[in-house]
Amino acid sequence: PIYRGILAKLLGTLLLTLRGTPIVYQGEELGLPNTRFASATELCSAQAQRMYQELRERMGDAAALQAVLPVACDHARLPMPWSAGLNGGFTGATPWMRLNDGIDYLNAGAQMEDPKSVWNHYRRLVAQRKKSAGLVYGSFNPVFVKNKKVFCYFRIHEGEKWYVEINLTEREVARPGRILPSQHLVLSNYDAPARSLRPYEANLYRLQG
Repeated sequence: PIYRGILAKLLGTLLLTLRGTPIVYQGEELGLPNTRFASATELCSAQAQRMYQELRERMGDAAALQAVLPVACDHARLPMPWSAGLNGGFTGATPWMRLNDGIDYLNAGAQMEDPKSVWNHYRRLVAQRKKSAGLVYGSFNPVFVKNKKVFCYFRIHEGEKWYVEINLTEREVARPGRILPSQHLVLSNYDAPARSLRPYEANLYRLQG
C-alpha cells in the first residue's frame, strides 16, 4: 500500500513508453487496486464461482477464495468511482457489486484536482506520446540487461531519442548508468531527482542533440 501510487505510475510509464498500442481499462488510470472480497458471494463471475466451488471441495472456503481472487475478473467489474459521494457517483440506485475500498481518495474527481495523482501522471504520459513519434514508432533498445533489478531501454526514431529507467524492486538500487547532461528528465513518479533509484522509481528522459 505504501507504494500504490508509485507503482501505478510505474506501470503507466511502461504501458505508454513501450512499443504497441496502449489500452487503459477503467480504473488503471486511477491506480485502483484489486478489491479485497470478503467472501465468494461477492464474486459475480460465473467462471470465478465455478472455480471456487471446485477448489472448495479440496481446500476449504478460505484457501479456495484466496486461490481464486488473483485470477478473477471481478476486480475490473466494480462500479467506476467518479466521486466520493453516494456509490462513488456512479448511480443513485443499488449497484450490482460493491465499490472498491478507499474511494474517498481513489476516485476520478479527487485525482483530477491533484496534480500529483496517478490520473494526472497518465494524462502527461498520453500527451507526451501523442506528440512524439519516437514513443510511438521508435525502435526498442534495452540496455543493462544483465541487471535484474532494473529495466532500462531507449526508444529511437529519426533522430528522436528517449531513455527510460525503471527500478523493479522495493529497495533503493544504484543507477546502472550515469545520466548525461544531454538527458533531460521529462517525467518521473517521484517528486525530485535523486542520485540512486528509489523503490519502483520510473523516469522518462528526452535526449537532446
